[in-house]
Amino acid sequence: MRSPGIRIPVWLLLAGIVAVSAVVRLWLVRGMVAPFIFVDELYYSELAKSLWEHGTFAIRGVPLRGYSLTYPTIIAPAWGLFDNGVTAYNVAKSINAVVMSLAAIPAYFIAVRVVRDPLALLAAAIAVAIPSMAYTGTITTECLFYPVALCFALALVTYLERPSTRNLVIVFVTLAVAYATRSQALVFVPVLATAPLVLALLQGRRAALRRFVPLWVVVGVVPLLGIVGLALLGRSPLDLLGTYRSVGEEHYDVMQILRFWLWHVEELTLYVAVVPVAALGILIARGRSLPERVQEHVAATVALSVWSTLEVAMFASRFADRIQDRYLFFLVPMLVIALVAWVELGAPRPRFVAPAIAIGALVLAVVFPYSRFINESAKSDTLGLLPLWAFAEHLIAGSYWATVAVVGGVRRAVPPHPGTVRIRGPARPAGGVRGALAAGVDERQGLRLRG
Repeated sequence: MRSPGIRIPVWLLLAGIVAVSAVVRLWLVRGMVAPFIFVDELYYSELAKSLWEHGTFAIRGVPLRGYSLTYPTIIAPAWGLFDNGVTAYNVAKSINAVVMSLAAIPAYFIAVRVVRDPLALLAAAIAVAIPSMAYTGTITTECLFYPVALCFALALVTYLERPSTRNLVIVFVTLAVAYATRSQALVFVPVLATAPLVLALLQGRRAALRRFVPLWVVVGVVPLLGIVGLALLGRSPLDLLGTYRSVGEEHYDVMQILRFWLWHVEELTLYVAVVPVAALGILIARGRSLPERVQEHVAATVALSVWSTLEVAMFASRFADRIQDRYLFFLVPMLVIALVAWVELGAPRPRFVAPAIAIGALVLAVVFPYSRFINESAKSDTLGLLPLWAFAEHLIAGSYWATVAVVGGVRRAVPPHPGTVRIRGPARPAGGVRGALAAGVDERQGLRLRG
């Protein structure tokens, strides 16, 4: 007689993913015995110490403005509870391990909107298994900004689905927290402004844009009020950039920005192993036939990816002269979720369109100038290139691009089965996007989704 299977609650599985990630990272960070990203790690450890001891953001008594407010706050107890500097440093890294592992939670809730629980849990697990989780061993804002940025992405897709006043408030609260964590989050303002436009293009329904008028009013008014407030205080609007104020004072070469933008897109494509980018491209091509929640996810992913890569490219073209995926890896779960959504839809591959998109994504990864950017700076800023660097003695034909081309070509030559993916699990009520996926029918138009 067959014994009934044990059904494990989803919340327990998700908690397990967070716990396993935290434990693994707690074990791995022991090998990072000293700071190596200067001066960032020194500043944030000193700010945390000052915050606990004096309640101020200062370094050796000198007030410091423009740095993260939230990150020093969460690691401050490490220096408050332990007098020994080495112990405090190790405790701070332990806090990092737990906080960064929490990224699995918003990743799961973003994914479960468009796929069933097994694939959503897989996306959550991947979110805490990416190379950039190594930043748990550094005293840098990456550890907090990662889960916070994903919370903003979750708030954004929720607002795109239901543009209510409540959801709009939640979007701006998460934006404020993200900005308090890192001034890079200012780029989320144009993301908010353009994501509804991308959604309207995917849906082919301009009339739906009326729902987002309150968003555009707030996006226009709030920055204006902020600028007026700064002027009344005798400060420049550039102060909103915090420690990166100098970024707004420089002159930029447009062509150089575009080159760095393309290079960052190419490196991000390599980081996610090409396939998620190709899947996103196919979803964009099939925009109007997608379930609404998938359309919302694609719109948010496109807006976040375009503006974030452009912002980082602008900075890198003038100040860094290197690829900086440390500022972009929060996009990886969004791309992975686009991939699992494509799989859940039966891995559709439109004739001619799908091969062209797949080849285009592979070309992006192949033509990247590896020799220029695989160097010492990659150890702190471009973790996506480190596996290739470590493999340098075993490259095919001694070439990075040849290795990427061959490996990527093999991956493309073994595509997923084109039939509809069936995932075993408990019965769920048919409704929303899940009902559409279960029936294999488009939620809005009644069109059967085919592989």
